[in-house]
Amino acid sequence: QGTLNLDGTSYIIDDLTEAAQVQVKNVQLTEAELQRLSVQLGLAQTARNVYTQALVPHLPEKEAHVNKKKDTVTIDGKKYSIEDFNDQGKAQLKNLQFTMQRLLQLQGEQAIAQTARAAYVQSLKNELPGGVVTKQ
Repeated sequence: QGTLNLDGTSYIIDDLTEAAQVQVKNVQLTEAELQRLSVQLGLAQTARNVYTQALVPHLPEKEAHVNKKKDTVTIDGKKYSIEDFNDQGKAQLKNLQFTMQRLLQLQGEQAIAQTARAAYVQSLKNELPGGVVTKQ
């Protein structure tokens, strides 16, 4: 028999109502998703670091004109024109940009999963013996 420990109280999962057991499963699923996202974030952060290091030797010698706004990239506070990168530099830049977009996406997914977990935990608390529905 599995037990649930929540706020210093232990519950036998099989003794909980069906609704509470559903919420326990929802919490477990979101925790597994948060762990998966954590691994994915770690991979993306590692890739970002590798692509950044691989880009450094391909940085153009000159910075972009201060007024140039289009087709530029800022790296370590310096603005470069994308057209000034060699082919390898452009490839590394694309890898880096893709990885940065993926990091933002993963962070958004993580925020959604954390929000869902909090909602499931609150619903679970409301289903537990002595649970009180809180007004929002």
